[in-house]
Amino acid sequence: MIVNLRSCEIPITALRAAPYYLDYPDIVIVKVRSHNINGWSDFSDQNTCGALLLTEPAKMGQPFRGILTDQY
Repeated sequence: MIVNLRSCEIPITALRAAPYYLDYPDIVIVKVRSHNINGWSDFSDQNTCGALLLTEPAKMGQPFRGILTDQY
């Protein structure tokens, strides 16, 4: 068996928008399934403890050149 990807990342903004509308400190409980050339797998059991929705990252500020840097 060849396993290519074993993780899934979902932006917090997706969970806070429609159709989920999660808010702080809601608990996120998920089930997952995979898809390959043989089709879809069964759903997994839901995670037992959930993941707590704590914070949404703020937008990063504009980077700037420090006084100790040069063009190289």
